[in-house]
Amino acid sequence: MLQVLDAFLLMLGAAESDPLVKNSTLFGHDLVDTARQVVQLGVGLAYNSAVSSYRNGDLEALQNSSAAMLNLMTNLEVVLNSDRKFLLGHWLEDAKSAATSDAERTQYEWNARNQVCDIFSLFNLEG
Repeated sequence: MLQVLDAFLLMLGAAESDPLVKNSTLFGHDLVDTARQVVQLGVGLAYNSAVSSYRNGDLEALQNSSAAMLNLMTNLEVVLNSDRKFLLGHWLEDAKSAATSDAERTQYEWNARNQVCDIFSLFNLEG
């Protein structure tokens, strides 16, 4: 996680020091994607801490980890909302637009949703 955080901080520094970088659409996309990854990794760490706290019966630590996780998820929503390409509706419409039949359209939408939230592997289910 520290390497991704370091990369994000370097990217922020580049944006602050160079107007060409700051105004680059491609750089902006990469910055949002890197910020997303930093926050997502933080959510994972908070989740693991919450699970460990629960198993150890440490209610205070569980509450702190849960609050941190919810705060990070709120931040993740803010980060993703900053670039239209990271919005779910845009992602799904792009996937469906590549289809040549109704069956493909349904499958492509399912594939896109599965890439965003792979609930099927989490619970060992089939789609």
